[in-house]
Amino acid sequence: MGERIEVLEKSVLAIDAEIKAVGQAITAGFKKTDTNFEHIVKEIASIHRDLDRLNKKVDNLKGDTHDGFEDVGMKLENLTDEIVKIGKVTGYDETFENLKGLN
Repeated sequence: MGERIEVLEKSVLAIDAEIKAVGQAITAGFKKTDTNFEHIVKEIASIHRDLDRLNKKVDNLKGDTHDGFEDVGMKLENLTDEIVKIGKVTGYDETFENLKGLN
């Protein structure tokens, strides 16, 4: 009967060692899973920050494209007037040269 007890004790110790090994493997797996989740959460937060930044840029572009068109139109009208004036002034050079030839 003593032999049977020793065999049972060895079996119990072997089972205990296996249970501890499985427990360690499970613990390592959970740690890796936690690390992966933390990484994913950080990546998602980074993506949200980038998306917010891009949305703000788009909103700023929307504001830039709608505001100030009246001013641009007025500036274009003034520019056209100025170009006409420059054209008139540059025509005076020819007249002046022609007048020089008359002297």
